[in-house]
Amino acid sequence: MTAPPGIDARLRDAQTLMQARRFAQAAKILRESGAEAPDDPRVDLLAASVAGARHDHAGTLASIDAAIAKGASPPPQIVFARIHALYTLGRIDDALAAIESTHAAPGSPLAHNLLGLQAKCLERDGDLAAFTDTLDRLAANEGDSPRLDRLRATLERRSGDRDAAIARLQRTLDRPDATPPDRMGAAFDLARLLDAAGRYDEAFAAASVGNRMVTPAFDPAEDARRVDDLIATMTAAALDALPTSSIESVQPVFIVGMPRTGTSLLEQIVAAHPQAGGVGERQDPFILLEDLTAETGLGFPDLLSALPIERLDAAATAYLSMLARVGATESRVTNKALGLDRVIGFLARLLPGARFLWIHRDPRDAILSAYLHQIHQPWAWRLEHLAAAHESHQRLRSHWTRTLTDRSLDLAYKDLVSSPTASIERVLGHLGLPSDPRCDRFHESDRVVLTPSHDQVRAPMSRGALDRWRHYDRHLGAILGRFSD
Repeated sequence: MTAPPGIDARLRDAQTLMQARRFAQAAKILRESGAEAPDDPRVDLLAASVAGARHDHAGTLASIDAAIAKGASPPPQIVFARIHALYTLGRIDDALAAIESTHAAPGSPLAHNLLGLQAKCLERDGDLAAFTDTLDRLAANEGDSPRLDRLRATLERRSGDRDAAIARLQRTLDRPDATPPDRMGAAFDLARLLDAAGRYDEAFAAASVGNRMVTPAFDPAEDARRVDDLIATMTAAALDALPTSSIESVQPVFIVGMPRTGTSLLEQIVAAHPQAGGVGERQDPFILLEDLTAETGLGFPDLLSALPIERLDAAATAYLSMLARVGATESRVTNKALGLDRVIGFLARLLPGARFLWIHRDPRDAILSAYLHQIHQPWAWRLEHLAAAHESHQRLRSHWTRTLTDRSLDLAYKDLVSSPTASIERVLGHLGLPSDPRCDRFHESDRVVLTPSHDQVRAPMSRGALDRWRHYDRHLGAILGRFSD
């Protein structure tokens, strides 16, 4: 194969841009390079790295497979990246099969990393005997490590010995060889186990250990100003005046909510319908907006007026193609990525047939639950920041449900768990789907859920998560006055 003139320089440019975290610009060069050199697997391998950096796991998998089809022999890190993408996409059986079929030299970094990933695959739903065997093999490779402690605690929890899991994690926090990520993960694991055991003061203390390990870069006042500007700019009249794509597919559905407000539960209910599916927290809306911003040098909404309709149509088609690429071929497919409230205006014009499901929960319960979990958002590490983020989200929800009335459904988590049948009927009606009893039996689905809500969506609907904040009122302090009954 003879490389086209200049392709090596373009690949070096893309590599430099990626290292500078200018992912949209690197991706643009790689798209152009792929058109110029369609048989060059180096383009695909670099595209896989860019996709991985943007949390586009389907893109990572597709690019690696394209490179292999063109004759590439992927290095070990690419082999691992492909299998990790399968895991992250929820294709657990495929990931386990790929691990079993991959030849890795005994004692090599690849063999060790694959064994750790095998343990992660089995951690959720795998057979306990297989999980135990994998942990024993991992221990033979890395010894008594903090990571192994966390996995052993998971095994003890799944085996019904919560006290043993709590004791193990408490020891892990005191280990001198525990790295900051080890201690953070153990702290949040411990917090949730203590909470389940009704040891609320200890649970809050453990969560505080994890949260205090991060110095957040979040300015509540600046974030509130950005929300003010968005609401003032995106009036109904201003939105209607913007160009829109001609792709009117009703397949895309966006579930919009803050963490721990029932987004996973709502997705599981919708995905239980035979005509619906879900893709979890796909980042494509943000990636498409980043790409168009890089292409035009303009932000939303100005970029829409700078692009021909054909380019908007291509971006909309790219989103639909992603759904097909991950096997989501149903007539309605949900995406519940965090942060969708900030790009609703863009999605409304890019995908004019899309529907929006807004779900919200008592902020005191949601903030508490988020504080007990490791959530990688700038505003998720301090109670006062979580409260400010919830206030901004509430204002955006109010604005967009008024502005996009016909396309938006506002659903309270309390109503969903208190009156599930009526709430589910409202949701299905909004999506134009017929009633189906499988939605009421969502917990029977074998669909893989990788978010922290995994255990909850595998159980029948319960009111047990309502008013949990009352166990922690002495710790929640000033935020209680911001969100009263």
